[in-house]
Amino acid sequence: KGKAPYMSPEQILGGQLDRRSDVFSVGTLMFEIVTRTRLYSGANNARAMQMILTGEVPAPESRRADIPPALSAIMRRALAFDRDERYPTAAALVEGLDAVSRAQRWSLSLAQIAHAVRVTQSRMHGRAASETSRSCRTSSRRLTPRSPPPPTR
Repeated sequence: KGKAPYMSPEQILGGQLDRRSDVFSVGTLMFEIVTRTRLYSGANNARAMQMILTGEVPAPESRRADIPPALSAIMRRALAFDRDERYPTAAALVEGLDAVSRAQRWSLSLAQIAHAVRVTQSRMHGRAASETSRSCRTSSRRLTPRSPPPPTR
């Protein structure tokens, strides 16, 4: 199940779902966050599904001109109609985003954000603050890990 504008084509068609379906949904969210617009704005559920099934995805830079071409390419790949053309996993998508982040010299990588989320979750779940606070420090400008985040499983 899911909301129509975030469903992958194979989900709408009742097909086999795998990680690439989730990549499509994340691609939709990424498009909306980066462009600051709804991908299928004003479309009702039936129209949104029709647009997904016809592969109607506007170029992200048509909604916001300052999007780097490499980031636009990542979003287009995540939103590919053919799931074989999408990233195989969310981890592969993150690797692509991290590469763009480094190339653009953005100060906070996705790996750092993921690490910060893990630290926050561990604090919320009552784990020892000293255990997690040693691994990163927060400043008013950015989060900088003191050591690389632990490998993901």
